[in-house]
Amino acid sequence: MTPRDVFEAHFRSADVLLRVYRLLESDDGPKREDLMIPKLRRMLSCRDDEEVILLMNQLFMGVVRERAEMNLAFFRKENLDLLLRQSVVAACSALDVFLPSLLDTYLPTVIQIRQRNFVPFDSETKSFFNNFRLKLEDIWPLAEEPSMERRWGLIARRVLDYCKSETLSNERGIAAAMTLLGVDKPWEKIASQAGEREHSLRERIKRVVTRRNDIVHRADRSVTDPHGQPSPIDNVWTQNHVGAINTVAMACFTLARERVKELSTGAPPDEED
Repeated sequence: MTPRDVFEAHFRSADVLLRVYRLLESDDGPKREDLMIPKLRRMLSCRDDEEVILLMNQLFMGVVRERAEMNLAFFRKENLDLLLRQSVVAACSALDVFLPSLLDTYLPTVIQIRQRNFVPFDSETKSFFNNFRLKLEDIWPLAEEPSMERRWGLIARRVLDYCKSETLSNERGIAAAMTLLGVDKPWEKIASQAGEREHSLRERIKRVVTRRNDIVHRADRSVTDPHGQPSPIDNVWTQNHVGAINTVAMACFTLARERVKELSTGAPPDEED
């Protein structure tokens, strides 16, 4: 599977949750009393005393029968909002899986081609590697390996292992991953690829990642008020911010693939200083 396939396989659950929410939401809410209900009772051969709940909007009409054990309160907005919150979590989880897959696929090639010059010089990426260390036991395989290609392969493995121990699915991690793959000014290029404004796209990613953390760790309560009420959420906000994750992932995949093609078909490996 390509990194894009990996992302889409995990992102699908976020999309499904949003679609289910859209089917179940209704301005009028679920109904026990409606002109349609007697007809539906006859169609379904329901008992006269069986509780039947009608769900209806412009996209969907459904009947919930008594044995489903779902009363009117089950379909209240507070419960349906859980679908939106889980869509945010699922979308961010897809990003969690996608970025390591992107590095696994392309970083070894980038390191083999650029060799010592693969290390970015920008301060943001350098700070991402502040805790990177080679252990003493890592030195001997490098020293004993006769092939330079194998040595760079071992270094690539250590860098990949380190990246997997760090958080990549946020604004800083996305920039670090793309810079490692040879994409300079990554957020500028991601926004250009997506046809969006850089500041707006970065802010949406910041907000959705923060919201995921609030949902997972505090039941969607902010870090400043962890015992307060859950933050309000709606379909428009969720669609917009979950969509931003999809946009960024697709842009990153395209940029990484094109950059590796350029490096592979371009000049020989960068010369050492």
